[in-house]
Amino acid sequence: MKNRNSETNDELIRLRQVLQIIPMSRSKLYADIKAERFPAPCKFGRLSFWRRAEVAEVIRSLTKGS
Repeated sequence: MKNRNSETNDELIRLRQVLQIIPMSRSKLYADIKAERFPAPCKFGRLSFWRRAEVAEVIRSLTKGS
C-alpha cells in the first residue's frame, strides 16, 4: 500500500523544517503570515505544522518573480 502523503505531497512539516527550506528568521516568517504572503500553519493544540506542498508553492512563486 502506498503512503497517501507521497501521492498528494501533503506532508506536514514543523517550523524548523520550514526555516531550513526557506532561510529566513522566525519573526520574518510570522510577519509574512500576518501579511498573507506565506500560508498560515495548521494548529494541533500548541503545535504548528505547514503543508509541504504549500511551502513548495511559495518557493515556486518566488522563483517565478526573479
